[in-house]
This record gives sequence, structure tokens and C-alpha cells, in this order.
Amino acid sequence: MKSIYIYGPHAEEYSLARMNRGLAFSLDNIIKEKNLDYEVYLTARKEDVQRLPNKNDFEKYPLLRKLSKEYQGQKADIIIYNNFPKGQIEELGLANLNADIKLTYLAWEEDRFPQKWVKEYNQELTAVIATSRHTQKLLEKSGVKVPIIIVPIGLPEIFFTSNHDNSLIKSSKNYRFFHSSSGMERKGVAELIQAYTNEFNVTDDVALVIKSYPNANNLFRSLVDKAKIKINSPELEFIESDSLVEEEIKNLYLATQSYISPSKAEGYNLPVLEAMALNLPVVTTGWSGQLDFCNEENSYLVDYDLVLATSHLDNPGAYWAQVNVKDLQRKLRQVYTEYKTTSQLQKVKFAKEVALNRTWAKSAEKLIDYLTELQFIPLTKNLKLGVISTLNSVCGIAEYSSYLYSNLEKCFASIIFIANSDVITNCPDGDNVVRLWEYSEANFSKVFNYLDKQVPQFDVIHIQYNFNFYSLILLEKLIAGITQRGIKLILTAHAVKERDQSLIAVNNLNQLWQIHVLNRQDEKYLRDSGLTNIFYFPHGNITFPQQSKSRLRDKLNIKNEPIVATHGFMTLNKGLFETLEAVAILKEIYPNILYLAVNTTNPNNLDSQRIAEEFSAKIMELDLTDNVLYLTEFLAREEIILSLAIADIVIFAYHQSSETASGAVRLAIAASRPIIASTSAQLNNIQDIAAIIPNNQPTTIAAKIEELVTDQNKYFSYKLKVDEHGNKMSLENISLTYLSLVGLFVKS
Repeated sequence: MKSIYIYGPHAEEYSLARMNRGLAFSLDNIIKEKNLDYEVYLTARKEDVQRLPNKNDFEKYPLLRKLSKEYQGQKADIIIYNNFPKGQIEELGLANLNADIKLTYLAWEEDRFPQKWVKEYNQELTAVIATSRHTQKLLEKSGVKVPIIIVPIGLPEIFFTSNHDNSLIKSSKNYRFFHSSSGMERKGVAELIQAYTNEFNVTDDVALVIKSYPNANNLFRSLVDKAKIKINSPELEFIESDSLVEEEIKNLYLATQSYISPSKAEGYNLPVLEAMALNLPVVTTGWSGQLDFCNEENSYLVDYDLVLATSHLDNPGAYWAQVNVKDLQRKLRQVYTEYKTTSQLQKVKFAKEVALNRTWAKSAEKLIDYLTELQFIPLTKNLKLGVISTLNSVCGIAEYSSYLYSNLEKCFASIIFIANSDVITNCPDGDNVVRLWEYSEANFSKVFNYLDKQVPQFDVIHIQYNFNFYSLILLEKLIAGITQRGIKLILTAHAVKERDQSLIAVNNLNQLWQIHVLNRQDEKYLRDSGLTNIFYFPHGNITFPQQSKSRLRDKLNIKNEPIVATHGFMTLNKGLFETLEAVAILKEIYPNILYLAVNTTNPNNLDSQRIAEEFSAKIMELDLTDNVLYLTEFLAREEIILSLAIADIVIFAYHQSSETASGAVRLAIAASRPIIASTSAQLNNIQDIAAIIPNNQPTTIAAKIEELVTDQNKYFSYKLKVDEHGNKMSLENISLTYLSLVGLFVKS
């Protein structure tokens, strides 16, 4: 029986304790239902938390009595740390936790994680469980190198029932705004009071109900007292308590008409999700953790500027969002005046659809799945991995390699890239890159000489292969040379068949330890050819914090609508000319339509440069100069994602192709926009989530664009599919699958 210890507060009613209880109770339930080989406990040293549970806590939460156990250094198989140290200059004490696998469960708010804890994470942890994309990305940016996976905070079961009693609220006003938080500066409390008292007055039939709890950094009491003595001040009601249970908190939501959260930074923002589940329209800042489930279709997003954070945390150089008070006023007025209108009810409907999918049961089940794969990390930590691939160049497989292995840096003893030398690099190589082969390589003599000098020798070498790199005869020679040196070998086939070539022509494929393929069709083809060492290993999606498209457009002064986009290298088979003609058709209906073509010209490919010139000429021929924004230069992945996030829809109208998968699709998924896709084999992996067009004729593309632009229900449905797929097949998740595959090496 494997033990899971969740370490941190679990007796009180504030956020961390509620999180720990919710996760533990749901894990315990799943373990029982599925008869899993785990047992779960809630634990902490008494000096690390405000208090351990007492008799009253056990009466409120009977399961707590069974799961609660004081931590005294006992060994666990898995420890999940979710605590905040009493002193902000202290280490977290992760070295003192006794477990084979050490994890943290983290909801961090500001855009930077303190370096003293980054160092501790990298030294002590197996992986990090983040609550949101926001937390995940800021940890990566701050230098955390262990795998970072996402497990959302779940809604308590009480929020799925409809009974309520509004006796806690005294206001008799017919419209009541609601806000619930700690009252710290980070929660945007001063801006909330300012916007509310500026926009409304004593004659308005409104009240702002604020629920908070006592703490040293709570600003609400003084702010509310000052606001109440202002002449013509609208009604404010302040409820201060640290003992309200979840049912009482739920009743506060149900006694109000909208929820307001102008927070400067959130790792998740559970109160917003709770409000959405209870049919309250939400006004919230368009930045940080809540954007995992808030967007322009289901919320009122408030504009902001990123400024240096001035919180009580010791975190120099960190930023957070300063809401625009004028825009907050506008959104307060808008949510009030649109009460129960068709447009608001549609937002509420879309919001609830998202919220009800975020339960503790689903989060606990996701964590159990992760734990199965995380247990391979101790097996790979001592392995020396070599990767033969393109890198740091304008090449889809170079990007693929960069994405995949960046999540695995701390999971191996070392990762060394053996890359090609005859390319123009787009960023400096790291110390772990050696350039020893060329396109159309003759004999790989430099590679073999290098392998013979390596001490200690590589345990595993992984070849990332495409037909354009070198011939199948040379691939056969490379495989033979590596396997003769006693090194385990993995091959990823980025193409299995191309014109008159087929991977099965290589004689020694059965000598490979593993062959990874990117789609199910290639897997079947190779298995039918008699190979048994085949593993399906799909492209991973890049996760990226969601963006407000209206805010991006405002910042760039783009007034066009609708906006469609494409992305990828400038080649003939991507359907870019057909998409251009579709835009020309739609210009008759939408004169202000914009086509954002984020299509890089490959400097190593003369055909790509010629096609780019023809594309520019076609824009002029179709009189679309004012309707096309054409970006040809190589952009960083964040720039591409932000560019695509400006659009309403991203289009992949590819021709039929023998290529295995499209890397460009990953960035479109990261942008969180509905996707229109053709039935090309390259797009097989997204056929279930995209709006499919049976061909890539301009009229077909135009009709599908208009369908999504005019039908908000379909638009939101496809957006949800993209987001769900992005999370499920994220690069971070795929990286764990990779570790489990390589971990088989140790077991074998």
C-alpha cells in the first residue's frame, strides 16, 4: 500500500486548508471506488501551521478524523506539500520531508517566484503540481526545471446543490454585488471600493456585499469605514468572519446578483469559479489564474496594466496587474444594466458549462494518473541521454525537440544534443549542444568518433528523424553504428511514408529499442509491417495563459472584425492562397475583415521565398491590402501565440500530405481560439476538436468562417474543445509519458 501525505493546513476555513481537504477527501473516495493501492493522509508539523484539527473540526468534517495525522518525520511514498511558511525569508523545509517522491501543490499569483524557493524546488522536488497555466508559466520563467503539471482546484460538492438561505446578508437592495477575499492589497480592494463608490450613489438600488476574515494585511475595514462617511455613498455591507463553512459561503453567492474580483494577481481564483457555478455573472481582471476558465465569452474582463508588485511578499522584480479603475466602473455598470438580458444569460450559461467541469473528483483522478507516471522519474535520474536532432534553427523538428526536452532537464543525469552544423541558428547554443552532422550526411564519422570518446557512454540515444535530413541508407548506417556500441536507441519517425520512400525499407528497425510515431495511422502501418517495438507518442501541446483578444486589439489599435489567422511555414500545401480567396469572398459581407497570416518564410528554402512573393502579389490582385496583415519573419513562440490570440479563428486548410503531424497546430491550441481544419493527414490529431471542412476550396472555408462568426454557441463549443485538448495533451503531460517510456530501460 503506497502512502500519499498532503502536507499543510487542513483544519481552518481559509483557502489552503480548503484545498488540502478537498483534494484529500476526493483522493480517498477514488481510492475506495477503484480499490487502488494507495492510502491518503492530511498531515503537518504543528509548528508549520496555524493549528492542527481539534474535536470541533472532526465534528464538522468526520472524514478528517480518519485522514488527519501529525507529521513526525515518518516515511511516505509520496508527499504533496501545500503550505505557506510563517516567515517569508524562510526555506520551505522540503529537505526535511521524508518521501521517495516529493511534490508541491502551488497557486502562485505574482509573475515571478522567489529565487530562494526556485533553488529549493530544483534541489528537492520530483515535480510541481500547479493550479493554473499562469502558475505553471511563471515557475518556468523563474527557473524551475523539474516537471510542472497542472491539477485545477476543484469545486466543493456543496456548490452543485441549489438550496439557499440569505439570512447572513442584511441589505434589502434589489441588486447586490458580491466580493469575497482576504482583503489584501493583491485582491484589488482599494480599486473595488473606488470604482463602486465612483459609479453609484445613495439613490441607486444597489449594495456591495464584502465577505472577508481577520488578518494583519486586511485593508477592508478601514476602506469600508472611509467610504461609508462619504456624502451620497452607495450602500456597503461588510461581513468579517473566519468560521463560515462552505454552505454558508455558498448562500452568500446565492443572495447576490453578480460577483466582482478586480484582483491584481491570482494563482487560481476559486471564488470566481464558485460564482460561475452558481449562475452569477462575473467581473474580473483579464490576467492571471482565473483566465484558465474566464474569457470574453463567459465573463466581463477588466483592462489592466502590468506594474511592479507592492505586496507584503519578499519578491523583488515581480509584476502584477493594476486594474484600470475607469474600465472597472464601466464593467460594474455593464453587469448591472445587462442583468438578465439575453447577452448576459448567454455569458452565465457558458460560464456554468466551464465551472461544472472542474470538480475535485476530476482533479483527484487526474492526479492519480500523474502519480503513475511520476514514479518513473527516480528511474531516469541517473540516465545519460543523447538526442540526435536539428536544434535552434528554422525547422519544425528543431522546435519540437526544444519543446519536448525543455520539460525534462532535471529528470536525467544529462541531456546532450547532437545537432547539425549546416544551418543558420536562430538562438545561441547551450553548453549541451554539439554540432557533428549535416543535411545529406555522408557517413556520420564525426558522430561515431564523438560517441567513442564519451566517458561515461550514453545510456540512451534518441534520433529525431525526417526524410529531408538524410537518406534511409544513412539512417540505417546511423542505427547500426549506435547499436554496435551497446547504446539503447529510440527513433521518432516524423514521417513514415513520403512519395516512393517508406521507413520499413530500413533493414535494422528491429534492432531499435523503441520507435515512436506521432499518429495512429503510422502506428498501424508499422505494426502491420511486422514491427513490435512501436509506441504511439503524439505531439504535445504548448500551454500558455489565455489572453483577452479585445485587449490585445486595443493595445495594437486593431479595429477589424472578424479576424482570422493562419500559422506555419510559407509553403504551397498549407492552403494559404485558398484562405486568402475565402477572405476576399467574406469581404463582401464583412468589409472590415482581417486576415492575419503568421507564416514564416524559411531562409533555407528558395521555394518558400518564391511562394512568399507570390502570396504578396495575390494580396494586391484580390484588393486585400487593407485586409491582410502578413508576418513573414521568424517569431518566438510567445510572439506567435499572442499574434494568433488576436484572431477570432485560426485556420489550417491544408492540402492532403504524407507528413505525419503539424507542429504549427500546437501554437494555435495554445492561443485558445476555435480552429477550422481540413481533413489532411497532417491534421489527424485535431479532427475531434476542430470545425472540419471537407475540402479546402475558398467557398468552403468562407462558409465555415461565417458559421462560427454568427453562431456563438458553436464558437464557444469549439473553443472549449480546443482548451480541453490543450490541457489533456499538454507538452508537460506528454513529457511524463516520455519519462515512463524511457524508464522502461531501467526496468529492462
